[in-house]
Amino acid sequence: MASYAVAYDSTLGGYKVGTVTVTSLDAACATKTVSVTLTGAAGVNLNTVTGVVPAGGGAQVLTPGSTVSAALVTGLSVGSQRLRAGLRTGGQVAGETPGGGCLVPQYLLTF
Repeated sequence: MASYAVAYDSTLGGYKVGTVTVTSLDAACATKTVSVTLTGAAGVNLNTVTGVVPAGGGAQVLTPGSTVSAALVTGLSVGSQRLRAGLRTGGQVAGETPGGGCLVPQYLLTF
């Protein structure tokens, strides 16, 4: 799951996205990159923030590198650099190394 918390920004005169939290990260994903894209109207990319999955998986808190007005956010999408076949039965994901990789939940949340 992914969510974000807001913080007041006096320069903006309103609330900004303060942090983004991604949960349910697989321990096998440790040291892999996870990214969250904050989207606005018509799916416009407002900001993409990345981080490294911690040892043991679990949750990762990310901080946007630039100010994003919370009022403009209409969705979040979460991805990773590589996925394991754990989400499906049989077959192989294109570009996947058999027996390798990790499992990062894929989300597209809209508000």
